[in-house]
Amino acid sequence: MKDDGLEPLFERARGVRMPANATLPAGFADRVTARHHFEVSRERTAARASILSVSAALVIFAAIVSLNLNAITSLGTDDQDPADDVAQVLWDSAGN
Repeated sequence: MKDDGLEPLFERARGVRMPANATLPAGFADRVTARHHFEVSRERTAARASILSVSAALVIFAAIVSLNLNAITSLGTDDQDPADDVAQVLWDSAGN
């Protein structure tokens, strides 16, 4: 059974006066149920993806802010170049 979508079926139903004893097409309830489960699954997947992307963005934002705060609040000898530290250690160890 191929799934042509439910819209053509609904359009036919709106335009035709159905007798009271008319039956639905074979598999109609199964198709409606399957479509509903598919849509619910798709909505859950989209919601989970949204939550994960927002969480990842917040983690990255927090990391950037904390790195910037560490760079701003570090004062004194931490701002020296490592090459200057090496030169100073060598100069001090030479007895100067």
